[in-house]
Amino acid sequence: MSEISQDQGGAVSESAVRQGGVQNSLAARLVTSLQSAGDAMIITDLEGRVEFLNAAAERLTGFERASAEQQDLQHILKIRESRGGPLRQDLVSLAIINEAPLALGRDIVIVTATGETRQIEGEISVRLNAGVPTGTVITFRDVSARNWEELQRREEQKLAAVSRLAGAVAHELNNLLTVVLGHSESLEEMYPDLAPLHASTAEIRRVTAGIATMTRQLMTLSRREVLQPKSLELNSLIEQ
Repeated sequence: MSEISQDQGGAVSESAVRQGGVQNSLAARLVTSLQSAGDAMIITDLEGRVEFLNAAAERLTGFERASAEQQDLQHILKIRESRGGPLRQDLVSLAIINEAPLALGRDIVIVTATGETRQIEGEISVRLNAGVPTGTVITFRDVSARNWEELQRREEQKLAAVSRLAGAVAHELNNLLTVVLGHSESLEEMYPDLAPLHASTAEIRRVTAGIATMTRQLMTLSRREVLQPKSLELNSLIEQ
């Protein structure tokens, strides 16, 4: 902030007082706006020391503003890849070299002061004063809930795909069973007195009845209904 000028007698000029009051008022409004922002925000100097963090950043990192200021950014904003891999910590240098907003990375998490992890996304940009870099501004947000919803949506899509496949398989099995049963009935009608043939067609009906039960279960799965549990001896079914 510029110094307040004085006249030769040492008295502070009225215009200087007004100018100082305006600057203080603007600074107070700026701080209020930053504190009210929904995104977490951290401001650093060129060396990566924290100069300011807003209320959202306090909540997300777990560090209070008073204890975080003048600390190295990497001690406050502890980020790493969600798969456990390390993330580069020279964010300030990268932002200054890049001279444009830079994404913090993909699939990253922040480790809070209490050791909890939160999935975040954000960006870092260089802070300029008359075209000269003076530090950086990091904005980030908690996307844990959104990512969980996205995961749930993908799981539902997978289940829907399995349901469609089950319905298609059940439909084809029903068609095949109809053909098999139709031919077995025709054989019985053609050879009513051939006992060995009747024994074979009876076995065909018994096996197809078991397959029909499985088909109905597939149809139930395709409609995503609750199945009634029932024991099934797979070995005997395979032998048949």
